[in-house]
Amino acid sequence: MTAGYEHRPAQLEMAELVHDAFQSHRHAIVEAGTGTGKNAGVFVAGDLQRAARGDFHGDKIACKNSCTKKDVPFLQKYFAPNLKVAVMKGRSNFLCKAKLHQMADQPMLRGMEEMDSFRQIREWSKLTETGDRASLRF
Repeated sequence: MTAGYEHRPAQLEMAELVHDAFQSHRHAIVEAGTGTGKNAGVFVAGDLQRAARGDFHGDKIACKNSCTKKDVPFLQKYFAPNLKVAVMKGRSNFLCKAKLHQMADQPMLRGMEEMDSFRQIREWSKLTETGDRASLRF
């Protein structure tokens, strides 16, 4: 096993189950506890199938922010160097400028803390390129 990673039998079992489902064009429902390595297990089982067929070039995979930091770099390094990843988020994760402007005219902010937060959000709204709430630093 590569340094910094550990062999997880449950992860391997899950990957084999997902692999078998891909092979036989069936659905698979897998429940696994925290620390099992569900992201990597599913990626390895499903996406190595496509990598083996050469289907990775230009492909994108939607995944959570957490897997982009560890699982994806591992897979890119050892299994799929052409893997491209896109993090998909719902609209509730982004600033709504219409609501921001609407709130500026409303006396609905309570207390200094809310007023300070609103001021910081308004300043951030002028600088952010994406409006992704994850980039707020308070």
